[in-house]
Amino acid sequence: MNKHVSVCGKCGSPRLLRDAYVAVNNPDDVRTFDNTVCEDCDYDGHDVRVVEVDEDFDIYVDTYPLKKE
Repeated sequence: MNKHVSVCGKCGSPRLLRDAYVAVNNPDDVRTFDNTVCEDCDYDGHDVRVVEVDEDFDIYVDTYPLKKE
């Protein structure tokens, strides 16, 4: 079975970061805001793609191979 992950549109990294607001006394109250940033290439995240990968794709070490356009 495959899964879907979000990756950087510039380098294919799934290691994306976003600022968040988390209520200290209510961990279910999480709100994200601002742009997404790629941890690997510092891309500003204006091009985030949701892609299908194999179930064993490791978001901590693997990178999705982007097709050159």
